[in-house]
Amino acid sequence: MPFFDPKDLRPHPPLYRPTLRTRNVCLSPADWQALGDALQQAYPAGIYVRDTTWQEQNSTGLPQDTPVDHLCGYLETEGTMPFEIEMCLDPDWTVEHWPAKEGAGITWHRNRMPFPFVMFRPGNGILPARPPAPECIASGEIHVYCEHQNKDHLAFARRFYRLFGRFAGNRNQRIKSYWEKSRGRITLSEKGSDMWLGHDAIRWVREKPDRELYDQTNMAGFRPAET
Repeated sequence: MPFFDPKDLRPHPPLYRPTLRTRNVCLSPADWQALGDALQQAYPAGIYVRDTTWQEQNSTGLPQDTPVDHLCGYLETEGTMPFEIEMCLDPDWTVEHWPAKEGAGITWHRNRMPFPFVMFRPGNGILPARPPAPECIASGEIHVYCEHQNKDHLAFARRFYRLFGRFAGNRNQRIKSYWEKSRGRITLSEKGSDMWLGHDAIRWVREKPDRELYDQTNMAGFRPAET
């Protein structure tokens, strides 16, 4: 339980239901790096903050989620990609933590970024074969958070995904199911699926015929349709 001064204890912030613009993605480490480079060029004032870990939330000291200036910056400072990374466009925003009641205990909470902001969930990277699934790159997610019906925020989301579309596509895919009732069934998606595959991830999967880009939520393996 965090050590805190009782006068610093605050209530949990009220929940707010934003408008989301979401993509399910499967990107290689090189894809994430290329996307990060493009975002750094397009939004040079942007900062990136990883999620607070469970251990940090319940520790006696402040969480050490220090902001970085690149989407992949934590690879250098911590040696791994976090579960979640948020991108803030406001250069004046700073990270703040405070103790708050959570059920019967006390945990650290962090202030919310101003809208619009982007949340990245990179996934688990390249995974070894685990039958029946072959060697694969695990899927992730990207969410753009906007204020409800805010036209400027929605315009930013469109610009963001146009930039993202330079590094991934969702057409001409072969999809193999791993659900128990439909295991092994293969379908083709020519006009566009819900999964966006990174260009380098596609290069990686083409190197070996048994590799796949794996949708962790829907238990499906993706490859280019021609392979």
